[in-house]
Amino acid sequence: MIGAIVRAVLVAVIATLILAGVLQLAPTQRPLALAIYLLAMGGVAVHLLVTWLRLLYPRPPASPFDTALAARPAPPRPPAELDRLARLLALASASALHAHTRLRSELRPVAADLLRWSLAVDLDRDPDAARAAIGEPGWALLARDQRDLPAREATGLPPGDLAGLIANLERIGGLEPERPGEPRWGAQVDREGRP
Repeated sequence: MIGAIVRAVLVAVIATLILAGVLQLAPTQRPLALAIYLLAMGGVAVHLLVTWLRLLYPRPPASPFDTALAARPAPPRPPAELDRLARLLALASASALHAHTRLRSELRPVAADLLRWSLAVDLDRDPDAARAAIGEPGWALLARDQRDLPAREATGLPPGDLAGLIANLERIGGLEPERPGEPRWGAQVDREGRP
């Protein structure tokens, strides 16, 4: 409290000296100078009053609820790769050029490997079987003969077509469960069949 009083007295002395100087140098500005001086003194008085009240009535200790709320861990963040893929899919559905240049370069090697290893179908040598397995919207994106870039303003693949393409690739790779409740491919199961 002593430090607050010393600061308040110092501010009051400086404000009074400034007021005296303004009244001597610009007597026509007397009403404005007095109004600013009174406002500054009011601010100093309010500051002293708040400081005094804080000393008189200290904050109560934190309740158990406040302590538990502060100790709550932050929610886990998704992996950075998942965020990158979500942005890639969002941009591919908004822009055909982005779908052609970015999404196609990510999905074409994946689709070629899945087709080759799961169905023994080469993406480039057996286009009819690849088209049947991938589906028409996916084939339109992944076909080898797409050398012309789409217009910059053209809209990308609709989200439903992107979801269908990804579902087809998961089905080809055996990543979809065949029956409800069956674990996905690669999941660890115990002797009783629980994941």
